[in-house]
Amino acid sequence: MIVLQHTCHWKDCKIKVVPSLWGCKQHWFILPSYIRNAIWQLYIPGQEVLKNPSKAYLMVAHETQDWIEQYQSKILSQDYQIAQKWRIQKIVIAHVALQKNKQSVG
Repeated sequence: MIVLQHTCHWKDCKIKVVPSLWGCKQHWFILPSYIRNAIWQLYIPGQEVLKNPSKAYLMVAHETQDWIEQYQSKILSQDYQIAQKWRIQKIVIAHVALQKNKQSVG
């Protein structure tokens, strides 16, 4: 069996992790819980193999990279984090509503 690997999504981290994980343990737990929760909530098992993450997952991935840049620049303000938390929550809520709508139609 071939185990595919990729590197942690934290900027400049070279640690290899299994494809179903976002990143290495150290960087995963630096992320605030609202980001980690959104990543897990939007993750679809197998998306790393099929290369088909949802639009919502990609939006949260982008928000995560923005957060990392703020964190590394030491300019992570409370206002930024509050606004970002609301943006991520809106992405997740919209995604969940879309999935429920698809289930009720199909």
